Amino acid sequence: ALQRGGVFQTVSFSSSVRLSDEVYGLKPAAVKLEGEGFALLPTVSLRHRDGQGASNPWLQEIPDPVTSFVWGSWADLNPVTAKKMGIAHGDMIRIKSPQGEAELPAFLHYGVHEDAIAIPIGQGHTHSGRNADGYGVNVLSLLPSATDRASGEFAYLTTRVQVGVSFTHLTLPTSREV
Repeated sequence: ALQRGGVFQTVSFSSSVRLSDEVYGLKPAAVKLEGEGFALLPTVSLRHRDGQGASNPWLQEIPDPVTSFVWGSWADLNPVTAKKMGIAHGDMIRIKSPQGEAELPAFLHYGVHEDAIAIPIGQGHTHSGRNADGYGVNVLSLLPSATDRASGEFAYLTTRVQVGVSFTHLTLPTSREV
């Protein structure tokens, strides 16, 4: 394999799998978000995934590739929205939902819709060990205990949240410095 530059083989595909004609008639329904404010988007953490890696200190030390955050959580917010609200990059913001509230720094970048706020999943543990407990925010605590009717899985996109400034100007890298 080393002399040939790798292991190569031809892969054959079966054409016996076919989609049901019903699939072509399906139309996704619009998401119904409860409350007023911004759509809360819990996102998957590249380091911790769903929280499994939060008790690993090496994973806590690896900077997020976009924000450079370590050992904590942040909220992604569109700069256009932030400017309208008087929120600067690095300001601590308070996010309130009917289920609870959280306080975390704002990271401004254009990768988030102007009417949404994104928070990575995987932090905010309380009984997971010394390397996970007390670091970051558990974004799932801001969501209702609801399941998606179609899949039976936890419903992540269900809630709108209120956002306000707690205090201003932590020193954070900008998205251009990352």
